[in-house]
Amino acid sequence: MDQLQSTKSALQRALAEVEAAIASLDCTWGELGAPQEGSELLAGSESSNRLSDGQLQPRPSKASAHIDREEAPADERLDPRYQQDIWVSPKPPSDSSFSIDLLWWAAAAGTYGDGEEFLIFILRHRNASECPSGESCETCHWELIMDDLPTMEDGCIELQIVCMYTRHVERQMSRFNNGDFYDDQKSIIIPPCQLFNDLLPDFSSVTEAGYQVVVFRLIESWEDERLINCTDQGAWMDKHGRLLSDMH
Repeated sequence: MDQLQSTKSALQRALAEVEAAIASLDCTWGELGAPQEGSELLAGSESSNRLSDGQLQPRPSKASAHIDREEAPADERLDPRYQQDIWVSPKPPSDSSFSIDLLWWAAAAGTYGDGEEFLIFILRHRNASECPSGESCETCHWELIMDDLPTMEDGCIELQIVCMYTRHVERQMSRFNNGDFYDDQKSIIIPPCQLFNDLLPDFSSVTEAGYQVVVFRLIESWEDERLINCTDQGAWMDKHGRLLSDMH
């Protein structure tokens, strides 16, 4: 019995020493600033925004989509803004994508259209320098302008959009689709371009006005003429942000 009691006492002393050691380690770990739960994920998400000195690097704004004319390659395929990127939102079904023929007709609407089937408007985001690139804005930030004349304001992003009436889209009514109104592919393969993912335009105001966006493009900061006669120029995208020149 005495031997058992002695063994029990020895084990209790050993346990006490272990607990004391653990407590000491916890204190030291806390003083060193141990990461809290989920901090590893946070650190990973911030790593791309940190400079070499550990300071946070400000994210570019949506206004950074504009570049100087001298920086813009003559071939849009060489422009980093129009390189294929990834899907940052759920991938849409193929039947939500207009056929390539219809897309190209819409892009050439200023030359070939009569203003009745394809309508040209401006989608404007003022004070774009206040909104981070790559993040969705409030719906009210993207304003539908029932005109094709840009304001060319500093810090303002303007998209030239070519639309169809929603009622025509619902009935698949078009003189230019040659029988194919929607994409006949089983799934969409080409991803959106970098510019689209940077801007993440909200077309809600267009839909609420009774129209559907067919194609759109960024109005460059150096443009200073009305666009009604030059809509067949520029880097056109479909409403999912896919560059038309990538779609065959």
